[in-house]
Amino acid sequence: MILTLVSTLVVLSVLILFHEFGHFIVAKRSGIKVEIFSLGMGLRLIGIKKGDTDYRISLVPFGGYIKMAGEDLKDVKGEGNEFPSKSPGVRASVIVAGPVFNLVLAWVGFTIVSFMQGNSEIPTTFVQTPGKQINIQTGDKFVSVNGIETKTWNDVISGISKKDSVSCEIERNNEIQKVMVYGESLDIAPKILPIVGRVIKQGVAWKAGIRENDVINQIIIDSLKDTIQINNWDTLVTLIQNNARKEITFLWTRDSTSMSAVLVPEKKEYMDENNKIKEIGMVGVQLKTVRKPITLIGGFKDGFVRTWDVALLTLKFFKNLFAGKMSTKALGGPVSIGKFAGESARWGLDSFILLISFLSIQLFLLNLMPFPPLDGGQIFIIGIEKLQKRPVPEKTIILIQNIGFSLLMLFMVYVTFNDITRIFKK
Repeated sequence: MILTLVSTLVVLSVLILFHEFGHFIVAKRSGIKVEIFSLGMGLRLIGIKKGDTDYRISLVPFGGYIKMAGEDLKDVKGEGNEFPSKSPGVRASVIVAGPVFNLVLAWVGFTIVSFMQGNSEIPTTFVQTPGKQINIQTGDKFVSVNGIETKTWNDVISGISKKDSVSCEIERNNEIQKVMVYGESLDIAPKILPIVGRVIKQGVAWKAGIRENDVINQIIIDSLKDTIQINNWDTLVTLIQNNARKEITFLWTRDSTSMSAVLVPEKKEYMDENNKIKEIGMVGVQLKTVRKPITLIGGFKDGFVRTWDVALLTLKFFKNLFAGKMSTKALGGPVSIGKFAGESARWGLDSFILLISFLSIQLFLLNLMPFPPLDGGQIFIIGIEKLQKRPVPEKTIILIQNIGFSLLMLFMVYVTFNDITRIFKK
């Protein structure tokens, strides 16, 4: 509980600090007086006054803001360092800087994780399905490709992907054979051994005693009394996912020592490729992979690709949501963020940074929506001012912001209701 609370505060603080710092730095560089930079909302607890700005930590730890001179229309004095005194272009740049800094944060986070994780490769060269390769059979093990020893599946694929055909050594029935493999039909799939990688601390598997490098040999679904041999990782995952909240006996080996325990997979929600919410069983284990260092250029490139992919996935989600192709029950609020923050913290630092990066992209896109009082709504009003070449009436702005704020509060109540409903369903 404490870990979840602390993790939630850290996640929200990082997201808000970067967002508000974007507004802050561009405002300062534009000659706008920034009176307050606050982490948290409400009553000021502690802080320091430096120059024109009061840097503070406030009572309510959720949220944060900056207060620019003249930002509140009632306090406008007509001075040159006030927000309203600047041109529409300058004001728009100040507003858009917040979401942009969230995008930068996501890219930095994904890049850091790329360096932390390196290139994850599957430590197997066994074949599960041979595809169209006439010289390959299920159960074959690649020993070398074009004379180069293969230790991971990536070694196999990278060795033949750029060739029309290559000479390979495979092990079949304890004998080494030479075969030709054709790179034009790379539809062979690896046999991923049921070797446990990372285990989430205090998760179902962790509490049962399962640790990294354990090999899962059998499981017994207690309700069916069936003993199932586990020969590959995919079979294990499928059985766990299909048996949420059911007692399953796991039998595994660790350094030739046989072990067993009864596990009950937790029911979790996830979104499939069609943006539909599904419920599956999970025990908190990951596939065993081998991590190889990544180059400097490769890390920055991977961070950019991850940022781009998540942004596109999020846009697809919003598109399907507005088109009515998926339920609004898929939306989550602060309770969901807290739950994910706690879980990601238990997985490790890289998972925690990934969550921050993912949420930062959500914040970037949400804030650009043309809906007051979001940043996109303010940019929209500034755009109208630019088009009609005169300021939007103060009463109109206040009315729009009040309506927008009321709708935003209703939205927050709705997503929080969704979160609470999920908890009671469990």
